[in-house]
Amino acid sequence: VIALSDAIKNQVHLTELDLSDNSANALGIGFFVNSLHQLKSLRTLVLNRTPLGINMQSSIDLGQILPQLTELVSLNLQYTAIGSQSAGAFAALTSGLAVLSQLQTLSLDNAYIGSQGNTDLINLSHALKNMTALKYFQLLPQYTYTTKPTDTYTQITFDDTLIHTVNLALQSTNTTLPITQALTTSERVKNYLSFFPKSTHSFVFSNFFDATTPANTLTSLMNGLSEFKSLTSLDLSNNDFGHNLPAAQALGDGFRFILQLESLFLTNNTLGALDDSSASLFAQGLAKLQNLKTLSLAQNYFNSSDSSPNSVIDTLSIQGLKHLINLEVLDLSASSASASLGTSGLSTALVKMKNLRELYLGSNAIGNFLSPGYTENSQRLMKAIATLKHLTKLNLQGNSIDSAGSVLADSLKTLVTLTHLDLSQNNIQSSQCETVGESLGSLVELEVLNLGLNEWGGGELKIANRQIQTLGKSLSRMPKLTFFDITNNYIGLLNA
Repeated sequence: VIALSDAIKNQVHLTELDLSDNSANALGIGFFVNSLHQLKSLRTLVLNRTPLGINMQSSIDLGQILPQLTELVSLNLQYTAIGSQSAGAFAALTSGLAVLSQLQTLSLDNAYIGSQGNTDLINLSHALKNMTALKYFQLLPQYTYTTKPTDTYTQITFDDTLIHTVNLALQSTNTTLPITQALTTSERVKNYLSFFPKSTHSFVFSNFFDATTPANTLTSLMNGLSEFKSLTSLDLSNNDFGHNLPAAQALGDGFRFILQLESLFLTNNTLGALDDSSASLFAQGLAKLQNLKTLSLAQNYFNSSDSSPNSVIDTLSIQGLKHLINLEVLDLSASSASASLGTSGLSTALVKMKNLRELYLGSNAIGNFLSPGYTENSQRLMKAIATLKHLTKLNLQGNSIDSAGSVLADSLKTLVTLTHLDLSQNNIQSSQCETVGESLGSLVELEVLNLGLNEWGGGELKIANRQIQTLGKSLSRMPKLTFFDITNNYIGLLNA
């Protein structure tokens, strides 16, 4: 440890140092900390999962050294248990932090801050007020990690006053949502939002709500967001709205308060579990967001039951997506769709999206309804994709295209603006590879092409040779191609 810390000390031109996840003891971390004072060019310092919290002198020393690191813009002290030491040691550290007016990123997740009382958070808030360049601040107050002998997660409950003390310090910064704290009541939502500048343009509420969150909490959130006229991006991923129908309805109704929104992320919310009424209300609210350019509905389990096939995705498509004519990016990947994704609803919606640039449909088992039994649906979906004349990125990875390559090929021929295409993990059969390969020749703007995990080079030798020759001709028409993946195929197996 001494030898390494001495060596680091002499690297005066070092700009990034990561000492995370090492097993140096309390004394060892002290050597490392004291090696920092000569690293005047350091811009990024990561001390994640180091025993700062059990060496008070190291925290004091770090507080004294930080003001000398005038180029530092990113500091990560996650899982260091620095909050478990004396108030004096933490105060010394925050005094050093207060000088870092140039700091842009500060991560203090699970550092046990506040476990010794309110003073730590008050000192931290004073330091944060001076960080005028801060763009990202993360503090996880609910669960903090301790390096004490118990080595277990400890739940600490912070009252609203403490949470607000830290939030208040961030009013002058550009940060979005600094603290992951469950907003369980309407009053807490109102108080929480009141401490953010009205110029805030982006909020992230991922993992904030669950199936037990009252609907009026979501109503308060959306009402509160109406005061943020500059809000353009909202992330509500991982909140399980599909299993909280009243909350989902409240959210759908609340979209009318943020009509200026340009980006909306609803990833992994089990929306496939919505009933017909809730899906309808949610979709109608979504339709009001006419300025929306980016929408993620990925990982929402649109795997409709046999008794009511296609209901949720059809409702969302016909009553919601169809009206989002300014949409440029749509992500429906990994939604576990079976018969649902090939419905007339989604196809109708896609045809309306004349401005769509990026479409992500990966990992949806589309091949399930590209088989002969679902010919009508498959053709309808692929024909809809073929109308997207401005599409630059298309992801169809992991869809079990199998023997339906001809349907795919007909659509690809028209997508001449594509720059990125992912057809990997589709088991495109050797009998279909020549047809698909030929269609790729129309895509002269391609920069990224992924054909991994298919059957190019498979089948009889004559067929295999023809596949590769056709693909080769198509590749020769792609002068801008910078990435090509054809791993896990059968090339060379029969000397093709």
